[in-house]
Amino acid sequence: MSKDKETPAETTGYRLTKVSVQNVMKCVAFDWTDDGQPTVTLKGTNGAGKSSILKAIQMVLEGASAVPAEVRRSGAESWEAVVTLEGEQQLVVRRAGKSDGNGTLTITAADGSRIASPQALLDTIVSRCCIDPLRFFNSSDREQAKEIVKAVGDGFDVDGHDAARQKLYDARTSLGREHKRAQATAEMAGTRAELAVIAATEVPVVDDLLAELDEITERNQARVALAAEIERRTSHIADRQKRKGELEAELERVEQDIQTAQAAQMRSQERAEEMGEHVDPAELRKRIAASGETRAAKSVALTALQSWDTADDLAEQVKAQTRKLEEHDETLRRTLASVKLPVRGLSVDLDLKLRYHDRPLSQASTGERLALSVQLAAALRPNLRAIFVDEASVLDTVQLKIISTAARKLGYVVWLAAVDHGQPGLLIEEGRLIGD
Repeated sequence: MSKDKETPAETTGYRLTKVSVQNVMKCVAFDWTDDGQPTVTLKGTNGAGKSSILKAIQMVLEGASAVPAEVRRSGAESWEAVVTLEGEQQLVVRRAGKSDGNGTLTITAADGSRIASPQALLDTIVSRCCIDPLRFFNSSDREQAKEIVKAVGDGFDVDGHDAARQKLYDARTSLGREHKRAQATAEMAGTRAELAVIAATEVPVVDDLLAELDEITERNQARVALAAEIERRTSHIADRQKRKGELEAELERVEQDIQTAQAAQMRSQERAEEMGEHVDPAELRKRIAASGETRAAKSVALTALQSWDTADDLAEQVKAQTRKLEEHDETLRRTLASVKLPVRGLSVDLDLKLRYHDRPLSQASTGERLALSVQLAAALRPNLRAIFVDEASVLDTVQLKIISTAARKLGYVVWLAAVDHGQPGLLIEEGRLIGD
C-alpha cells in the first residue's frame, strides 16, 4: 500500500482536465477530457441530467456539505464522481459511495500516493464561497452585496446584522408613533406653560362654600320671618292703640298687652340687628359654579401635563433608539471599510448595495454586470480555474459570449448547463453523454 503524502503548503492555479460521473442523481454516465476550449456547454432537455453533472463536480471539490441528500441515482447500487486537477501537481479527486450520504473522499497524486488529509488540501484549492455568475447577475442589489460581504467579510454576519438593525428600526418606529399620539393629545389641551398655570390654580373648598351658603340661606329665611313678625306686631300695636281710646275700661289690660308686645318687639328688633343686613346668595352661587369649572379645568390640565411628560419620555426613547441605529450603522460602516473586495472599483454602501466605480451596480450595463459577475466568481476562487453556470438557457448568444470572453481573459473555463436549442455543446440524454 502506498504511503500518505503531506498536504502541500501552497496550491494555486488548478484546472479541470478530466471528469467522470457515474450514477449521481440523474446522471447515469459522463466522461469528459479537457480539449482546451474556454467553454464546456452541457445541453439537453429538462431533466436530462445536465445540472446533476455540475452538482457532481461541485460536491467532489467543495466537500461533504455540497453532497445532496439523495445523491445516488434511483436503482443504482453505487455512485462515483472523479475530477482530475492539473496545477502544481496532478491530483485525482474521487468521492464515491454505495448509498445516499456523503460517501468517501480520496485524493491520489500523480505518483499513486494518497493525500493524508484530502479535504484540507481541497480547502486550499477551492474556497468555501462559490458564485454562480448567472444567479449572482439575477440577484437583487442587496442580495449581491450580502453574498460578497459574506464571502470576504471575515465572518461578518450580514443576516444577523440586518435582523438586529430591523429590530432596532421597528422599535424606534413604534416609539415614534406613540410619541406622536401622546404629543397630539397634549397639544389638544394646550401648551405646557398654559396647562401649568391652570394646574397650579388654587381651587376653593366647595364644602366650605356650601356650608356658608346654607348658613346665609337659613339666616335670610329667619330674617324674613322676623320681618313678618315685626310687621304683624306693629299692626297689632296699632290696633290696640286705636282700641285704647274706644275701650278705656280695658286700658289696663290693653296697656299690659302693649308692654308685652313692645318687649317682644324689642327683642325681635335686637335679634334682627344682630343678624345684620340681608345677604344676596347669587354671588356665592357664582363662586361655587366657578369652583367646579376651575376644578374640571385643573383636572384636564393635570392629565394633559401627564401626556406632555409621556410625549417627552417617548421622544427621549426615540432619540436613544436613533443613537443605537447610528451605532449599528457605524459598526457596519467600519466593517465595510475593512472589507477588501476582490474586484477593483467594486464597493458596498451602507444600504448593503454594490457600487461599481462610484455608481450603483444596477445602473451598469448588462454586459458590465455579467462580466463583473464572472470576475467575482473567479476572484473568490483564485486557485480553481473553473466557473459553473447552471440554468444558462436564459442567456442569449451575446450574453454567453460576454461570459465566455470574460472567463477566457482570466484564464478560466466556464461550465454551462442549458436546454438544447441547436447550439454547440455536449449533448446529454437520459443521464448519458451522447456526443457533441
